[in-house]
Amino acid sequence: FLLFFLFCFHFQHNLQIFVYFSHNACSFPPYSYIVSATNNNTLIFGCILTEWAKGKAENLELFGSKEKALSYAEKLAEICHHMGFHGYLVNVEASLDTKFLENVKGT
Repeated sequence: FLLFFLFCFHFQHNLQIFVYFSHNACSFPPYSYIVSATNNNTLIFGCILTEWAKGKAENLELFGSKEKALSYAEKLAEICHHMGFHGYLVNVEASLDTKFLENVKGT
């Protein structure tokens, strides 16, 4: 891991975007990654991930209504602003009924 970390950040000036990813429902980049990205003019994003059977329930919780979607979006934006990164990659791998997509438009 250390070798990857050193390689990644030694060449970060060549990156336009870096997405911090883990197999957690919500991943925030560590502070040291944020500082390095900022110093190298690289956009840095956290990740929202829903996967497997558990992800179906998470999708319903996140996108089940416009009010829920807006509430989560506002809280995630606050975290993003507080920590100093640029946003999130939303990676939906679990089943999601397309009718719920209306709940996130314009959010």
